[in-house]
Amino acid sequence: MKSNISLFLYQHNIHRLFSLVKKSKYKIISFDIFDTLLVRPVINPKDLFIMANEKSKTEYHLDFNSLRTKAEELVDSRYANIYDIWEAVSEKYKLSDEQKNAMINLEIECESQMLYPRQVIKRLYDLAIENNKKVIAVSDMYLPKNIIKEILNKNGYEISNIYISCECGCRKDDTGALFDYVIKNEKISPKNMLHIGDN
Repeated sequence: MKSNISLFLYQHNIHRLFSLVKKSKYKIISFDIFDTLLVRPVINPKDLFIMANEKSKTEYHLDFNSLRTKAEELVDSRYANIYDIWEAVSEKYKLSDEQKNAMINLEIECESQMLYPRQVIKRLYDLAIENNKKVIAVSDMYLPKNIIKEILNKNGYEISNIYISCECGCRKDDTGALFDYVIKNEKISPKNMLHIGDN
């Protein structure tokens, strides 16, 4: 019975979102990226680190999972990007530039290969485009905008503006400051923007 109720609530909320996207008052439709526009075939995002291990050990004799898991302890900035993270790992564990760059490329490659569009959200995105809405994306993430843009394009998303915490210097998950940044940059009233995703 509980699962039936959950399914009903999910379907009700999805139908409501489709109606909201079409409303004329919403000029901008904002999407979260990870677990919204895009999903990974793993329970925990860090499972990707394990998946990268075989190639890193075979080709570079490095334990990607171990190094990457420890990386967050080495970086003191909440706005560190992937290059900052691997620079800290490289300094701590004396990686060569070749090894560091290989690990960066391997992580980006894994993300790009594993991510795929969430179909119900893709339909919402398509509906927004059909209704001439401006579509933007907002995310707390360490991958820079140019890489995320490539991944989104590969999965069928053409996004007007992409706002990433590591580049904007503010986050959406705790303070909501990234949304303030977006609203100011887009020169729009909050009541005219609809955000789909967490926080």
